Amino acid sequence: GYIKFCYSNGIITGDGKGNFNPYNTITRQDAATMLLRAATAIKADAMEGWGDKIAAANVAFDDGAAFAPYAKEAIQTMAALDVMNGVGNNQFAPKATYTRQQSFVTVYRLMLQIIDGAE
Repeated sequence: GYIKFCYSNGIITGDGKGNFNPYNTITRQDAATMLLRAATAIKADAMEGWGDKIAAANVAFDDGAAFAPYAKEAIQTMAALDVMNGVGNNQFAPKATYTRQQSFVTVYRLMLQIIDGAE
């Protein structure tokens, strides 16, 4: 079902060792990466209008050097679109745990962006 859809659309890729680990926690940078991949899989054409928003936002976090290379674009995009924000003191906290509450809020915000981009 859902896991197969997410895997076949590149939203989730596992832990690099062939494991899905459904009960493990994920980091904030992994969440940003999955949110960007989900937006692409769900409605890529809705993302066309995001370029101007992202460029205008000029997002920079003080802990940007701690971002994994694979997550930098996703973090910048999700922050620029106000889908994910920092945790205070201009920190994104890329390796902090992505909480269940954060997942509810960010998925909701992402869906609003997709709907807005589709109009």
